Amino acid sequence: MKKMKNSRANRKSKTGDLADLLAERILSINRFSLQIAYEMDISQPAVKEAARRRSNTLLNFSLIPLYESYGFSAKDIKKAE
Repeated sequence: MKKMKNSRANRKSKTGDLADLLAERILSINRFSLQIAYEMDISQPAVKEAARRRSNTLLNFSLIPLYESYGFSAKDIKKAE
């Protein structure tokens, strides 16, 4: 039998370009993650999991005004390369 990769480890890895400061803010402020979930029409746990992974789904263009209302500029949203 062929050994499979651990899918749980793959789910927990950081894969995207979301800035660490923004991801930590999403994880720590409940209302912020709830507003993102409402805007994207997904569940709040899905938003928090995406923030843990620094997922690019949270770089959606429609979320930029929300991020700016919480004090983030456009260049603070994505990791510096």
